[in-house]
Amino acid sequence: MANPEHLKLLMQGVGVWNRWRKKQPGIKPDLSLAKLAGIAPDYNLNLSETDLSGADLSDSKLVMANLTRANLFKADLCKADLSTATLAGTTLSKAFLFGAKLTDADLTKANLSKATLSKANLAGANLSRATLIGANLFEANLWEANLEQANFTQANLSGANLTEANLYGAVFHQCHIGYTSFVNVNLKGVQDLETVKHVGPSYVAISTIFNSGGDVPRVFLRGCGIPENFIQQLPSFLSQPIQCASCFISFSYADRPFAVKLHDHLQAKGIRCWLDEHQTRPKDDTIQRVERG
Repeated sequence: MANPEHLKLLMQGVGVWNRWRKKQPGIKPDLSLAKLAGIAPDYNLNLSETDLSGADLSDSKLVMANLTRANLFKADLCKADLSTATLAGTTLSKAFLFGAKLTDADLTKANLSKATLSKANLAGANLSRATLIGANLFEANLWEANLEQANFTQANLSGANLTEANLYGAVFHQCHIGYTSFVNVNLKGVQDLETVKHVGPSYVAISTIFNSGGDVPRVFLRGCGIPENFIQQLPSFLSQPIQCASCFISFSYADRPFAVKLHDHLQAKGIRCWLDEHQTRPKDDTIQRVERG
């Protein structure tokens, strides 16, 4: 339950609240279960290390607020505006952030386990090393978000927009995707893509294939709905030689210079081949060679 004195100070405005925080740095405000729906303080509200667990902050305007290491466990932030807010190291597990605006917010190392982020706008947000285990990001906008080393284990990313996001080192273990946008991203460093559960096709742009150097699990591409013939041709698109079956070059003695040149050219292109050990020499008995095998 919220401390009445702390709640009273907050209601007096950002200036009074921030000055009190500055004078009392050792106090961690208790606003747990507070009814703060629609609150719209001025910018730069200092709520760092504040207990807001279970608080109702739906439709609130917390632009540029400092919520570093705050406790927002099970808080209601439905359609709240937290754009450019600082939530580094903040606990948001099981928080309700449906339709919340978190554009350019700092969520570094934030704990969003089992949080609801459906239709949330996280464009440009920093979620590096954030924990999103079991989080629901259905139709969330993560365009240009920094998701480096973020943990999406068993998260729902169906319909999410990951266009131009930084996914290096992100963990996708058994997360759910479908109609998810992977446009102009690099999937090379993403972990556990082969364990992803596909609930529908997803969008993988050709730019993503090139950015990843083709180093994307084939099972993942198939799950996204990429045609098999396209997957098989990826090496040629990426200027990588397609591995062919081994072959032997059989030639007449007079054609040896050409055969050697052909052999060297094919080897350079990545095609494994060998010169026939039984080259036909002048006056060779062809029938005897056939009988010798």
